Amino acid sequence: MQFSIKSSLFVIFLLSVSVLCADVEDEGVTRAATVAAATQISSTGSNITIDAAANELATSIELLTSATLTFNGRNSGTSPIVLDGKGLRLSCARVSVPLIIIAAGKTAVLTNIVLKEFAPIHVRLGAGSKLLFGDNVYIQLSDAADTLTYSWVFDGIGSVIDGRGKSLMLGVTDALLINDNKNLTLKDMSVFGLKTTGTAHTMRCEGSGSRIFFDDATLYPDVFLNISQGNATARNTVIVKGKDAKLAWTSSGSFTVDSYSTLKFDYGTTFSYDSPSMTRNKFVMTDYSSLLHLNNAIFHSTRPGLVLSSGSIFLENAVVFSSEGRLEAESLWFDSLLKVYVPLGASLEIRGKVVYQ
Repeated sequence: MQFSIKSSLFVIFLLSVSVLCADVEDEGVTRAATVAAATQISSTGSNITIDAAANELATSIELLTSATLTFNGRNSGTSPIVLDGKGLRLSCARVSVPLIIIAAGKTAVLTNIVLKEFAPIHVRLGAGSKLLFGDNVYIQLSDAADTLTYSWVFDGIGSVIDGRGKSLMLGVTDALLINDNKNLTLKDMSVFGLKTTGTAHTMRCEGSGSRIFFDDATLYPDVFLNISQGNATARNTVIVKGKDAKLAWTSSGSFTVDSYSTLKFDYGTTFSYDSPSMTRNKFVMTDYSSLLHLNNAIFHSTRPGLVLSSGSIFLENAVVFSSEGRLEAESLWFDSLLKVYVPLGASLEIRGKVVYQ
């Protein structure tokens, strides 16, 4: 009898739990049903207006000469207007007129999309509006690529600007801005207008977790470029050009030359290493296949110095190794594992405390 009572209670308990679980599941279904599906965008050759907060491409889109894509956001409230490309393509006509329009006070976010034949002139921002690039945005620069006079803000992982041999001029503070813990690759392109004036930068990593990849890129500092935050990686062949141009590394992050890659400082340029974290190992050559090529350039370190322990250095024409250190612990230090090639016709001048051991 006692066993029977307990069994009955157990059955009642199980039934109660089952009913409770069913209620929770039903409530979950109801809640899921109230979440609005992303608006499907699938027009080609005609004007498109986006009003919802969540949107996605159903097909690739071509913005022809008379077609525009407008981010109005009438139904988005204060939320960003997101367009998820789903890996599809948004092609811009080869014209020098705005094709993508962002209404005043709105933030447009493009993600998972290929922007083909894209140029700064193709975007018109309203007062207080912004353009952000989220994850996996692949920008193919147009032949009409011009000066970037507003900010391209990169707020995702895996975005690429593929110049396809073309150039981009940066003409405003934070023209290229990489948010903290996000990254950007500059590929097969020349970048002009790289400049630091006081605390204003035309290209900037916003935080210590930001990273910029230079991949077959040529950089033209406008007199002085200071990378003061974040991290950078040189892939394949990266060249710094411009007579009397200076690239300063004052970030606590790392500047890395990848395997089988070359970082070249060309005629008349200067590289200056000045880590604020008082560490000597933030300029990194990954392994024996990483090459630092100095052509009539100055390679300089402030105190507490810099240690290079791997990779190779190739000297061309007149090269200067310069150090502000006074002691070995503050010197520009080259480990014996690092190979330095001084071919016929090249010369090396030593300034300050430089150690090769």
